[in-house]
Amino acid sequence: MHTYKKIILVPRLDKTGGIANYYKAIKTYIDHDTLYLYRGRDGNKSQILTLIRDYLTFIFNIIKHKDIELILLNTSLGYGGFFRDGVFFYLIPRKIKTITFFRGWDEAFEDKLKTSTILRLWLQKTFLKSNRIIVLSSKFKSTIKTWGFKNDIITETTLVDENLLSNFDLDKLRTKEDTNRLFKVLYLGNFKKLKGVWQVVRVCEYLNSTFPDKFHFIMAGKGAEYDEIEEYINKNNLPVTLSGYVLDNKKAEVYKNAHIYLFPSEYGEGMPNSVLEAMAFGLPVLTTDVGGIIDFFENERMGFIIKPDNTKEIVDHILTLKKNTELRNTISEYNFEYSKKFYSSNVYKRLSQIMKITIDGN
Repeated sequence: MHTYKKIILVPRLDKTGGIANYYKAIKTYIDHDTLYLYRGRDGNKSQILTLIRDYLTFIFNIIKHKDIELILLNTSLGYGGFFRDGVFFYLIPRKIKTITFFRGWDEAFEDKLKTSTILRLWLQKTFLKSNRIIVLSSKFKSTIKTWGFKNDIITETTLVDENLLSNFDLDKLRTKEDTNRLFKVLYLGNFKKLKGVWQVVRVCEYLNSTFPDKFHFIMAGKGAEYDEIEEYINKNNLPVTLSGYVLDNKKAEVYKNAHIYLFPSEYGEGMPNSVLEAMAFGLPVLTTDVGGIIDFFENERMGFIIKPDNTKEIVDHILTLKKNTELRNTISEYNFEYSKKFYSSNVYKRLSQIMKITIDGN
């Protein structure tokens, strides 16, 4: 019987989203002594029964693999993950070391923690028992320190799946403008208001009315606002291609076909994969300074920091990048090189080292 020394609790990899994509990408590099255990929603199956099954599967593997030294738990600070994943701490034997990786962060839920004795007690009895905590933003790190966590808190990143970049040629970016001179702006993300998806539509509408036949927008993704946005685009005859949810080669193609990336999110992202992926494809980025973006993004060198509710400011930056080819090329080269630290192989090396030093007691 093969025995494992580490367990990583991850969402089922047939799911969409940043955490699932992260662990799909690093699965190639995972050590032979590391077991993936899956949890979370499983199709149309009963959520309660699925949850019970996940806990029982976890207990079974703890008993079966007696040499387990470390458990890495991926979760989000929000109502769902906070209670569902907190239970695992009551199932982990004391001899096993733990790392909590907070992938998502609900700022409204963070405010609830400040005023709720019950929530703070649950936090103390679960996640704050970790030997280490990993977050995606220095702001989140500071918050956890205020909760009284005395152990090490590490700020990490999401990643770029290197498989996306196969056959990518940065030089082609410089000659990407179509024969009709369309300048292509890409948005890739969840179609919901707080992601700034309606801001993208407003920017498109403004540019189309002011500079007709000069711009085209690519909007990739799905979500609650998708049908309404599709109806609005069709009704107003806006120059937008709706690509739907894209994966693998289709995702690579939307990046390759764009000139710049626009991500006007209105709330505290962890560290959006799409921003890192856009950089890896050499795209200048227009983004808000939310979540982990503020920790690494260099304004004017990687693109521009924008305000999510300021259409004119966003338009001005888009026009600057369209007109100034030299600036766009300089940013493209810088982003392409900088993004290599986010390649899945490099991210896994860092994660593997974090797990090792935790096991060693450092």
